[in-house]
Amino acid sequence: MNRGYRFQGALLMLTCILVFVMCASLSDIKLKDNPGFTRNARTFSILHPIINSSASSQIVNIEDAATATAYEAGIAWNSEIEREGYVQSFRHRHGDSKILDDFFTHSTVDHINTSEMKKGDVARIRDYNYHRIEMSNPIDSAEYVILGQIQFFREITKESASSTFETTDIEFPIEFWIYQQGKDAGRALLKDPFRNSRVSLAVEIQLEDKTYHVEFQEQFNKRKVSVEIDSMLVAFFDLKPASFVSTKMKGSVMVSPDLSQDKVADVFSSYMLTVLMRAAMRRM
Repeated sequence: MNRGYRFQGALLMLTCILVFVMCASLSDIKLKDNPGFTRNARTFSILHPIINSSASSQIVNIEDAATATAYEAGIAWNSEIEREGYVQSFRHRHGDSKILDDFFTHSTVDHINTSEMKKGDVARIRDYNYHRIEMSNPIDSAEYVILGQIQFFREITKESASSTFETTDIEFPIEFWIYQQGKDAGRALLKDPFRNSRVSLAVEIQLEDKTYHVEFQEQFNKRKVSVEIDSMLVAFFDLKPASFVSTKMKGSVMVSPDLSQDKVADVFSSYMLTVLMRAAMRRM
């Protein structure tokens, strides 16, 4: 059975790599037939660390090329597995438990004693990761608290008396909840990437009264991210590693000149939310 699992896993990985390499660049898809956007767009630069949940705080540097105005957006990420400690921590900081009733489901994590399994037995275990993220956006002086729950399944196969083989599958879609001053400010929904023929992450982000559709693509460490409102392109991010061996990403951002300042802020918040969800998904 282990040979079957490994063969299927290797075949799936090879298929994903081939599709990924052959996949058209997001810049070709979004910009090729939209020369007016490229010609008229406002330009920003962006520099940030490769965001992950292991760092307690991270800074995103943004600069408006036209005005040379520099901004620093902050991210503080706390990932906890213990549900009760997570809930109490949030209640203590915000003093409002009502929003937690909408966020948490009363669920238990199954525990499997692998020593009691026999060779060939397969156990499927449901588990959760919870994330609490603080994010600031100085472009519009917004400060958010983001709560995320990722449900996943571990499949454990008993290979022999002393060894097991484990695979992990994430349950999609993934939903993060966005709060501002303790009040509901929106949602971020990450859809199953394997259902997307372009092999990019598709994230739908609702902030206040607007919905932002984000596509995130990374090929050979080069990152392309598009942001749309009502099927209209409003921003395009083009990033790469800041140096040959780097822990940072840098690049340029084209933004529609018609966007108001608060929507420009939402564009950058949408980008950061997408990066955060991707990093949380890869934490398994």
